[in-house]
Amino acid sequence: TARLSAWWHTYRQLERVTGSQAYVFRRCCLSLLAAAITQGLALACLFPLLSAFTGSADSREIAMWLAIMTILSLLTLVLRWYGQGFEYRGQLAAATHELRMRLGEQLRSMPLTTLQSARAGDINALLLGSVDENLNYMLAIVNQLLLAIVTPVVIALVMLLVEWRLGVGLLLIFPAIALLYRWRRPAFARTMQALAEANQQTSADIVEYVQGLAVLRTSCQQAERTSALRQRFQHLQQIQTSAHRSGAKPGALVASVVELGLQGVLIFGISGVVVGAWDIAIVAAMMVIVVRFSEPLATFVSYTAVLALIDTALHRIDELLAIEPLPVHQPTEVPTTYAITFEQVSFRYAD
Repeated sequence: TARLSAWWHTYRQLERVTGSQAYVFRRCCLSLLAAAITQGLALACLFPLLSAFTGSADSREIAMWLAIMTILSLLTLVLRWYGQGFEYRGQLAAATHELRMRLGEQLRSMPLTTLQSARAGDINALLLGSVDENLNYMLAIVNQLLLAIVTPVVIALVMLLVEWRLGVGLLLIFPAIALLYRWRRPAFARTMQALAEANQQTSADIVEYVQGLAVLRTSCQQAERTSALRQRFQHLQQIQTSAHRSGAKPGALVASVVELGLQGVLIFGISGVVVGAWDIAIVAAMMVIVVRFSEPLATFVSYTAVLALIDTALHRIDELLAIEPLPVHQPTEVPTTYAITFEQVSFRYAD
């Protein structure tokens, strides 16, 4: 429940940063959700379809289930095409542009002392990298998560009507995935945060190095700065290597648990066919579905790492937008002459 609440919070943040495109973004997400449901229903048609093929059903019943499966498949394509259209119709580009303009307006209105405390490279990395990390992957990750969760759940629920014991076996896999995700989530969050910070610092160093290269060469200081930049690259490489190594064994464990769980359900179904308890067509349909969804389920936890990357980018953007703008006081009196005298006026920098 806490994880679903966190996902919902991330989704609401994405809606907020898409600005004027939020309504379209919401409709596209709903379209992808509907596509995941219709795809599950289309694949669930394999149960009655294969039963009709192997049984004594007439050609009209077979044609009916083929037609239903085809209609649901076409509807899935249309819904997914519309949902992913947020990217290719230009609405993603418009949302990205609008967000960068909002950040630019914030830079114009925030106090100079706050702005000067940040490096130019950091601001550049925020306006470019964080915005791209925030928006460019959001529809892709939403689609992958829905395919890995909603579609198999729909099939499992239909399976409860066809053969409830196999349906229960499928549904039991999801609590195992949830527990494994809960176990890996803190590590994913730490890794993605460290990786995002390292990427931002490296981007900032590159920008400042390139901008100051003429001065560095004039003063013969480029070797020193090049050495520092090389150390930054090495630090980024170490973090990337550590992230891959730390995630290799847990990722293999998650994939193994899911694969073994699906294999267990298949073995359970085959044993039922052997003793004559179940129709072989049902188990055959199960084999097709398991092959189709074994990989998305096994890699589900890895997909959620992108959510941690998006959360990190959102946090950096929110930090900048949360800075109070410099107050601009309207004049209480408009001067009518140009004779201006300063008395007891002082100035100092902050701190």
